[in-house]
Amino acid sequence: MSDPNFQSRDELLQAHQPEPAAPISWAEANRRALLAELEQVLEWVEALRPAAPDGSPSESSREAAAGLGEVPEGSFAVDWLVDRFALSPFERALVVLAAGVELEARVAQACAQAQGDSSLAYATFGLALAALPHSHWSALSPSRPLRRWQLIEMPSDGPLTARRLTLAERVLHYLLGEQRLDSELELVMSAVPSGLPLPPSQGRLARRLGALLELGEPAILQLLGPLDQARSVAAEAVEGVELQLFSLPVAAVPALGADLDRFCRLWEREALLGPAVPLLEVDAEGSAQATALAAAARLAEALPGAVLVAGSKPLPVSRRPLLTYSVEVPPFAERRELWQQTLAEPGGRGELLEDRELDDLAATFAIGGEQIRACASDARAQEELAQEERALEEVNRDSARVPEPWAQRLRSVCRRQVRPRLEALAQRIEVRSRFEDLVLPTAQTQRLRQLADHAAGRVQVLERWGFGAKGRRGLGTSALFAGPSGTGKTLAAEVVAQALDLDLYRIDLASVVSKYIGETEKNLKQIFDAAEAGGALLLFDEADALFGKRSEVRDSHDRYANIEVGYLLQRMESFDGVAVLTTNLKDSMDSAFTRRLRFIVDFPFPEASARERIWRRSFPSQTPLENIDFQRLARLDVTGGHIRNMALNAAYRAAAAGSAVTMGTILGAAKDEYAKLRRTLTREEVQGW
Repeated sequence: MSDPNFQSRDELLQAHQPEPAAPISWAEANRRALLAELEQVLEWVEALRPAAPDGSPSESSREAAAGLGEVPEGSFAVDWLVDRFALSPFERALVVLAAGVELEARVAQACAQAQGDSSLAYATFGLALAALPHSHWSALSPSRPLRRWQLIEMPSDGPLTARRLTLAERVLHYLLGEQRLDSELELVMSAVPSGLPLPPSQGRLARRLGALLELGEPAILQLLGPLDQARSVAAEAVEGVELQLFSLPVAAVPALGADLDRFCRLWEREALLGPAVPLLEVDAEGSAQATALAAAARLAEALPGAVLVAGSKPLPVSRRPLLTYSVEVPPFAERRELWQQTLAEPGGRGELLEDRELDDLAATFAIGGEQIRACASDARAQEELAQEERALEEVNRDSARVPEPWAQRLRSVCRRQVRPRLEALAQRIEVRSRFEDLVLPTAQTQRLRQLADHAAGRVQVLERWGFGAKGRRGLGTSALFAGPSGTGKTLAAEVVAQALDLDLYRIDLASVVSKYIGETEKNLKQIFDAAEAGGALLLFDEADALFGKRSEVRDSHDRYANIEVGYLLQRMESFDGVAVLTTNLKDSMDSAFTRRLRFIVDFPFPEASARERIWRRSFPSQTPLENIDFQRLARLDVTGGHIRNMALNAAYRAAAAGSAVTMGTILGAAKDEYAKLRRTLTREEVQGW
C-alpha cells in the first residue's frame, strides 16, 4: 500500500514551479514600453553620447523596463506614431525626450545638467542634436513631420537651437495610450455615436459609403437630407470600416485665413492619430450663410482623404471630386418597423399600442430612427414621472388623474420634437375648438368632416391599398376655405386640426413674401420641409397674396412673380401633409391651384338662425347675463368673427361697470364694432332694445 505522504519527483518539481505571471493590459504594457524608451534616451542625454548605433532603444532596455519578455515590434503607441507620420530614428528619439520632460523629473534635471544651466530644465533642438544619435538638422524644418503636423510646439522667437521643445498635449496623451480629441478641436467638434438601428433603405446607403471609405476614396461624400438621418447614415458607414466620426457644424468652421489653415493642420494630425473622418453638418435654417458655406467648402477641399457632409443644403465645392447621395426619409413600412423595434425593448410598453395606433404614429411623423428612439425615451420618462404624481395624489386625496393613453403620450412627444423647426417660421395656434363649436350649414360641415376622414385614412388607402405606390405626387390633403372675413375659416382649420390631433401653424405672409429674388421660394421651402416631419396642419391665411393668378410677363418683376407661383404649384403637389388655404377672394386664385386642391369649402355669410346660434355660443357659461334676447341680437347683420368681438367687448364693458352683461352693454359694443366696419346700425337691427 502506497504512502499517502509520498510524492514522486515529477510531482515535487510541479509543486515548486513558480506561478505564471498574470497577464497585463495593453495600456500597462504600452506605458512600460514608453518608459523603457525613455530610459534609453535619458542615458543618451546624461552621457551626451549615442548608446545604440541604429538610434533605436536597446532590446535589453526595452525588455527590462517593460517586463514583458519578447515584445512584438510595432505594437505600441510610439511605434504607431512613427509609422503614421514617417518619423526618422532621430525624430522618434526627440519625441520621446520631449515626452520624458513631461513625465519624469529626472529627464528635466538631466536636460538642465547637460546644458549647464539649471533654468534650462527642458529639451532644446541644440541638446537633441548633441545627445541623440543620427541627428539631422532637417528634423525641425517646417516641411518635416514634427512641425508640419505640430507634434512638437516651440516659441517663434530666439535662435532655433535654443528654443524650448514641447510635445503637443494631444500627442502626449496618444503615447500614453489615451485616444482623446485635441482640446482645440474639442471646442467645436464632437464624436458621433453609432449603433442606432437603421431602416433597410438607409442601411444599404451606409454600406455603400463604407465600401468607398474602405477603398480610401479621397472624395467629398455629400449626404443630402434631414440632418439627423444623414448623420446616422454617416455614423453607420464609418463604424463599418472601424473609423471614428467627428461632427463639425458649418457655423463653427473658422473663417478663411490663418485660423482655417491651422484648423486644417490640427485635423490632419487628428485623422492620422485616429484614424478619424470629419462630418460637416450643414443646417439650412441656422448656418447656411454664404461666408460659413464658403469656409466649409474651403475646409472640405483642403482636408486629405474622405470628407463627409450632411444636411439639407449642398456644399459649394469645385476643387475635389464630389459624390452626392440622397438620404430619404424612411418610407411608412420602415418607420413602422423602427417604432415596433424601439417599443419592443424593455420598458418600451409596446404591448399597450394597437396596430392602428402604431400605423398612425408611423404615418403621421416622417422621422428617422434617432428621433424615434429619442421620442420613445422621452415618453417613457414622462410616464414614470406621471405614475409617481398619480401615486402621490392617491395618497393625499384618494383620487388621481386619469392616466394619458400611451399612444396619445407618444404623439404628444413627437409633436414637441418636430415643433422647433416650424415655430421659427410660423405661428402655432392653440387648438381647442371641436366640430360642435362650428356654426355652418350641413353641407359645409359634412365637407369638413370628409376632409378630416381623408387625412385620417391615409394609411389605409395609400399604404395598405397601394395607392401610394403609384407615385407620391398629389397625395397630401389640401383644401381651400373661401368666404367673407369672419365666416369661420380659421376656426374650421382649428377644428380639423383638433380632430386629427395635429398642431395648427398659421403662415405669416409678412415673413414669407420677400421683395428679393428667390427669398420667397427659400422661405416656403423651409416651411414645407419642416412641416413634412409631420404632426402639423399648415394654414395659409389670405392665401390669394401667395397663390394669386399668374400674369402676363411685361417685365422682370412679372417673370419672377410667376416663378414664385410655379414653385408653389410644384411644392403643394409634392407636399405629403395637410394644408389649408383661406381666401376672401376666391376668384383671384390661380386656376392651377384650385385644380390641384382636393377640397374647396365655401363659407357663406351666416343667416339669422346661424347668427343666433353663434351669439349663444359666444358667451361662456360662467359669464353673468341679464335679460339677453338672442333673437334680437341675431338681427345684427355681421359675421361670426364680428359677433365674437362684440361679445368680448360687451363682457369688458360689464366688468368695468361691475354688472352683468345686458343688451345695453352689447349695444355699446355693437356701435364700436360697426364703427370699425364704417357702418351705421340700422333701426331694424336695434329695434326693441
